[in-house]
Amino acid sequence: MQFVRLAAGVLCGLGLLSAAGRGGQAPKAEKPDVIVSDLTVDGDDLVLEVQNQGPGAARKGAKVEAVFTGSTTTKVKDKATGKDKVVATPFSVTVPVPVPVEPLTLEKIKLPMAKLGVKEGHKLTELVTVTLDPKKTLAEERPGNNTFHRQLDLVGNQIKPKRAGYEGGTELPDLVVTDVVHDGPYLRVHYTNAGKGATGADFLIEVRSGKLSFGGNSYYRFQVPPPGEETKSGGFTLGLIGLKPGTEADVEVVIDPENRVRETDKKNNTFKKKVVIAAEKK
Repeated sequence: MQFVRLAAGVLCGLGLLSAAGRGGQAPKAEKPDVIVSDLTVDGDDLVLEVQNQGPGAARKGAKVEAVFTGSTTTKVKDKATGKDKVVATPFSVTVPVPVPVEPLTLEKIKLPMAKLGVKEGHKLTELVTVTLDPKKTLAEERPGNNTFHRQLDLVGNQIKPKRAGYEGGTELPDLVVTDVVHDGPYLRVHYTNAGKGATGADFLIEVRSGKLSFGGNSYYRFQVPPPGEETKSGGFTLGLIGLKPGTEADVEVVIDPENRVRETDKKNNTFKKKVVIAAEKK
C-alpha cells in the first residue's frame, strides 16, 4: 500500500514538472532590423546602402522591396506667356534589394537615375524617400524605421557632419543629450555617443516646452557620432516652442523619439533643463 502511494506521488510530481515545462516560454527568437543607412549620388547612379541593425540574423538570400519616391523636373514653354516654366513629374520605382544577413553588416545596390525618369532635359530633385519592405514580408525587430528621407547632395557642396564607422562592428551606440542652450534666436542641443559602437541609423531630436513641441524635419536628420564625440545640433528657432527673449522656461529634449537607432540604453534619451532666454540687445 505504501509502495502504491509512493508511485502515485512520483507520477504526480512528474506530471507537475511536465505541465510546468509546457507552460514555460521558450526564449524569444531575435529578429533582424533592416534600415537604409545611406543614399548617395555616384555619377548617373544612386547608391543605396542597407544595414541589418540586428540583433538577429536574416535568412541567407532574403530580399525585400525598396520603393524610391520623389520627382524630376523639366523646363517647358508656357503657352499663355511664352516663358519657360518648371514642371515636376513624380516617380515611384520599386526594386528588389538583398537583406544583409549578419547584424551590423551592409549591402549596397546601384540604381541608374534613368530608371527614375532622369534623362536629357530632366533633373532629379534633391528630396528622395526610400521605403524598405512596404508589404512587411520580413519579420523585424523595428518595422517602424523602414522609411528613409534624404536631401541628396547633387552638386557636392553639403557639409557632412562627423559620423561614426558603423559597418561590421559588434558594439552599439548610446545617444545621450548633455545640454540645451540659448544661442541668439535659437536653441542648440548638445549630445554625445556614450556607447562603444555605432549603427547606420539616423534620428531626429524633439524639443518641447509646455504644450508646444517640435519633432524635427524628416529630411534634416542626425547621424550617430563616433563614440565619446561631443557634438551639437543646428538651431531650433525659439518660436517653434513658444519661447521669447527675456524669459525662462522648462525645456525637454528627446533624442531619437522615433526609436530608429538600436542602442545599449534607451532610458537615458530624455533631458530636461530650465533654460534662460536672454533679452534681445538694443
